[in-house]
Order: sequence, then C-alpha cells, then structure tokens
Amino acid sequence: MQAKTLIRLLGIASWIGAAFVAVGIYIALFTDVTRKYGLTAMRDDVELIVLGMLLLIPAKTVLTLKLMKAEPGESNGDKG
Repeated sequence: MQAKTLIRLLGIASWIGAAFVAVGIYIALFTDVTRKYGLTAMRDDVELIVLGMLLLIPAKTVLTLKLMKAEPGESNGDKG
C-alpha cells in the first residue's frame, strides 16, 4: 500500500471517529434515549463514543507522516 493511500485512509478514519464521538455526545446530552431505554442505551452510547475515540488514534500518525513528507523549506517558513 502506498503511503499516500495510507494517509488518506487514516484521515478518513479520523473523521469518522470524530463523527462517532460527536453523535455519541449528542445522544447522551440532548436526547432522552438513555432515560427511556436505561442501561442498555447508555452502554450502547458509551460504546459509540469509545469506538470513535479508537478511530481518532491514527490522527497523530497522519500528522506525523504529513510533517515528515513536507519539504525542508516549508517547515521553517522559507519562501525559496
């Protein structure tokens, strides 16, 4: 697998993870699903947030790979 494809896949995984965390927090705070269905709904909501956080782990890898691939003149602000 090429590095560019890997970086793209890790970036997509990070965005999906952020969406999962946002949806899980929205469900927990702004809906009555957890009140209506009890511990089962609360467990499912926590699992959604944890899955999102696990998918967010590659974000640091993506940033590291992008910084390592940067041109030497780009990182310190040189224009030439």
